[in-house]
Amino acid sequence: MAGKCTPACRTRRAERARQWEEVFHLGAVLGWSPDAVITFTEALTGRPWRACGQAELRLVLWEYRTLVRVIQAKAACRVAREADRPGNIPIGDSHAATE
Repeated sequence: MAGKCTPACRTRRAERARQWEEVFHLGAVLGWSPDAVITFTEALTGRPWRACGQAELRLVLWEYRTLVRVIQAKAACRVAREADRPGNIPIGDSHAATE
């Protein structure tokens, strides 16, 4: 009986596999290699990669989402600063071009 996995066990394993996949995906979005993703996860959780359960992976996913939001916000600010720069004439603004 010890080798058998219950439906609840299969569900937990499937969820953990889904979380692992999402951790790798978001790490790739940040430009990180799989090894870097694993290293970050282990450093953040204080546990070996294979020992990370759902709680640890949720923490990592939360951190990745936070990083992505911060990067997106900073990129938006950078674009806004560039648009406000003196001498930057928006394309299609013929009035501004004739002044």
